[in-house]
This record gives sequence, C-alpha cells and structure tokens, in this order.
Amino acid sequence: MTEVLYVGVLLAAVTRFGIVVARYLSAVWRWGAAQHPRRVVVGWAMLNTYFVLSLSWFGVARDDAILQLQAKESFYNWQRSQEVLATLETLSGSSMQAATRLAQTLPVRRPDIFLFEVESYGATLWADDDYEVARQGLMRRVQSELDELQLPIVTRFATSPGYGGGFWMSKASSLSGIKISSHSTHLAWKQIASQYPHLVSYLNRNGYYTLAVQPATLWTDGLYGYDEVIVRDDFSCDGSFYGFGHVPDQWSLDYAFTHHWSKHPRPRLFHFSTVSTHFAWEPPPQITDDVAELEAPQPSFLETRPGYVELALTVPKVGSATTSSPSPTSGSCCSRRSDIASSQDSSR
Repeated sequence: MTEVLYVGVLLAAVTRFGIVVARYLSAVWRWGAAQHPRRVVVGWAMLNTYFVLSLSWFGVARDDAILQLQAKESFYNWQRSQEVLATLETLSGSSMQAATRLAQTLPVRRPDIFLFEVESYGATLWADDDYEVARQGLMRRVQSELDELQLPIVTRFATSPGYGGGFWMSKASSLSGIKISSHSTHLAWKQIASQYPHLVSYLNRNGYYTLAVQPATLWTDGLYGYDEVIVRDDFSCDGSFYGFGHVPDQWSLDYAFTHHWSKHPRPRLFHFSTVSTHFAWEPPPQITDDVAELEAPQPSFLETRPGYVELALTVPKVGSATTSSPSPTSGSCCSRRSDIASSQDSSR
C-alpha cells in the first residue's frame, strides 16, 4: 500500500510539473508569435553576442554575473555535447570494429563466471588506517579459505566512472570495456549497445546461460540481453524490508541459485548487484544458516552483534559503521558459499 501511495504522489507531482512547463512554453510561444520575426532574430543574436563577449573578456572560470554564469554553462554544455558526439562516433566506428574482431575469438575454456558488483566499498578500505585491523583480519580469513580450495586471489584498483550514484555507468563500463562516465555518454551507449559485442553478448554467442540478479531494480530494459533477469518484485521474500533493494543479499543469492542457476547446465554467468553492502541505509542484516529465518521477525542489530558498539567507538566520524559491514557480508553470504567456491575452483 505504501508503494502504491508513493507512486500516486509521484505521478501527481510529475503531472503538475508537466502542466506548469506546458503553460510556460505556451506563453513563450504566444509571445514569440506576436513579435516580428526580425526582432526575435536580432534579440537572439544580441544575446549570444553578449555571451561570447562575456566569456572572452572575463574568462570561462568567472561566475560574477548571472549572464556570465549562464554563458559559462552554455559553453560547458556545448563542450559536453561535442564530447558525446565524438564518443558516439568512436563507439560506432573504430571501437566497434576492433571489438567485433576481438569477439570473433573463441574462448579456450568455458568456466562458470561469477561477477559481483559490491557497491559502496572500494579503495577506502586500504587507504584509511582506521580500517586496517578489520580489513587485515577479513583478508586473512578469505585468503585461508581460498588457499584450501587452491584458488588465487588478485587485487587491482581502478577508478570508478561514477560517484554518488549512477551505478549504471559503472556497469556499462565494466561490461563494455569502455569508460562511460556521464549520463550523456551512457545515452549514446544505449543507442549502440544491442550491436556492440559486450561481455554478455559475447558469452551468449558462446553457449553461456547468462543470469542477472538485481534486487534493487524495479524493471529490466533488456539492454544487455541476459537470458534471465531477476528484479525486486520477482523475489518471494515475506520478511522485513531491508535497504533500497528490500531483499537481503543472502536471500537473493539463495533464491537465484535455487530457482534459476541450478536448473541450467554449465557454462553460466552469474551477475549479481549487492544491496546489503550499500551503507548506510540500515544496519547490515544478520547472516543465518537457513535463509528461511530471514522471513521471521528479526532481532535488533545490537542483539546479533553485541561487540559492534565497542568496535564503532574505535573508528572516528560516520565511517565507523562500515568496518563491521564487510566482515559478515564478505564471508559466508549464504549456505551455498561452498557451491560457489567449488564452481570457481573447477572453472580455473
């Protein structure tokens, strides 16, 4: 009921805004129609002349006057438009040809592939000394478990194309191998994505079953051509809502493996976008031996992690809570962790 009410209010606000904009444009149109065409052209030319003179005299970096600021924004918009056009030309030209030639190479092996987008954690765990003890303890446990499975672990840092939102740009960049760092470039990318040989289309052509698990997504646009996409409304979780994705990662993983992944033979791609790691919507959900327990009323956060307050006091500012999140969510996310590890072992 809450979601229906939210959608209703949002639609009403959008409708009202559309009416206001329509009335404004209608008034401008009527005013322009009443003017002599020559006056409109002369006024437009004088305004643009002022913009050019202002930029030439004061420089692009100055924001003194309103018109100067508008001229600056107009100049930046023109620059971004040219960059997007150049990017689109490159994508549809030389980059498309090079990627197409590369995509013709057949894979030597066809292992199962697990691609996890652990959103909101990055190099800060290594760069900030406050996280060092917790991080080293976590990595020792992970390294020990991987050594038992004879699996190597490699760490590599890369600069994210987006910050503070816009994860779809990071997703597009990782799947295409192209830096897509603006919404305009992403719109250009969407125009050619169906023809571009990105990772998903390459795997599809080489006999893979491709599965995307996106608990935070309300719908799928079919941009990448996965065989199956699981979004928020597809999960039959009756427990308490958690975060912006409503479903804890442990539940999402168990549901996807049980109802989709296990029903298809190898080779397979499992592409998962995490929710539980996205601090700080709510305290991290507990990790259980049986995911069915997540449907029952959950104990308070401090009941499940009594040592959390003591740990939090050792870390300054609001970043303190993030030290506890990686440890529980990076280890045994669900009872199928051993299945994932064994699949990765065989793939290598």
